[in-house]
Amino acid sequence: MLGLALSIVPPVLLLVWPFLDRTPERRPSRRKVSVAIGVSALVLSLLFGILGFVSESEMVIFGQHVQFDIYGMPHMLSGG
Repeated sequence: MLGLALSIVPPVLLLVWPFLDRTPERRPSRRKVSVAIGVSALVLSLLFGILGFVSESEMVIFGQHVQFDIYGMPHMLSGG
């Protein structure tokens, strides 16, 4: 349940931020906080998507069998 709640935060932040930011400047180079929040939201969305994809799966990475638990943490499998 916590993972679902956390994965909703970045897109909601991207939707709400333009209404919260009242800076009159339009140039991205002068809106460092807004650009940082936008980039952070996109990176977090990508990270949460990757973690959701690999959790509870088994993959072969560089010839090694790796199993990912429910938290996305990798564990090497012996004898693979």
